[in-house]
Amino acid sequence: MIEKNITFVLGAGASYDYGFPLGKGLYCKIIEILESKNSNEYEILKNIVQETFLIEDFLWKFTKVGNYSIDEFLRFNPDLMKVGKALICLALIPNENIDILFDYKKDNSWYFYLFEKMKTDLDNFTNNKVSFVTFNYDRSLETFLYLSLINSYNINHKEAAKLLRKFNFVHIHGQLGNHPYNDDRVIEYFDQYPCSVKNSDYELHNSNSGVNDTDEPDSKFYRDYFPMITRVSVRDSMKYIKIIHEEENSTELSRAKKLIDESDVTCFLGFGFHDINLKRLDIMNSKCPKFCGTLLGFSKLEKLFLSMKVENKFHDHLFLQKPIYDFLKEDFSELHSSSFNL
Repeated sequence: MIEKNITFVLGAGASYDYGFPLGKGLYCKIIEILESKNSNEYEILKNIVQETFLIEDFLWKFTKVGNYSIDEFLRFNPDLMKVGKALICLALIPNENIDILFDYKKDNSWYFYLFEKMKTDLDNFTNNKVSFVTFNYDRSLETFLYLSLINSYNINHKEAAKLLRKFNFVHIHGQLGNHPYNDDRVIEYFDQYPCSVKNSDYELHNSNSGVNDTDEPDSKFYRDYFPMITRVSVRDSMKYIKIIHEEENSTELSRAKKLIDESDVTCFLGFGFHDINLKRLDIMNSKCPKFCGTLLGFSKLEKLFLSMKVENKFHDHLFLQKPIYDFLKEDFSELHSSSFNL
């Protein structure tokens, strides 16, 4: 059980081993969809966007933008927002594969390692003092924990969902649709075949008005963790995608800053440390006494300049150029101060 109050801040590198691309990979996948005009993905895109000239404009600009961030691109091209959000869903939903989450051939899974450190008797599981702030759209971590709870403790889906809802998962950029564990009524629908094609998306209606075709989020739309893309799954999931300028003062950002402020330690995993994200989290004014994390892929010079930018918060020996699993196992002492209570 994790006894220290830890907030994990997750970047794209945290989900990479579970089938999701880094920034350049997402960039390339989006261009691939735009250039494959006979594909199912492109047909869905045209059906959702309607205005083909916007798709062509997106392709022309995005291939000449000079960086790999679709978030930054959409921030300065708001007229292409609908196209961009649909493309994010088309590119990422096919990566939602539970077999990859639980690949027994995979060495050094940090999801497995984290759950191992959280293990305790069932009555104490929610006493784990851990929260998650993620800049990723995917829901891989909460899906992994949800299914692990069900199968490790031999409990039903509602019991696992009740436990998981005790933990904070804050998606700064939104997510690929509501996960079924957030609503017991939806769990009943998905219960027999979790993550299956038969029940891959589901919508509750408060009236008989039919499917919501507006651009506003429908809080009653749920989609299981499954790689199938349809017009409905893309159309409704894209309503939960948020771009930087849209959520500068969002509830999610406020929650994230509060969680970090109240933590004993904030741990950055697979995070890019872009200036705008550090500023939005208000790291320089945070009350959290300790920050640590991984810097895999950073050059020595990049690490030096990051330390200079946040010199009173980040200490060199706590930020290491290591894979996440190795860092958690070898260097993150707060996980090793946990106890296993049986």
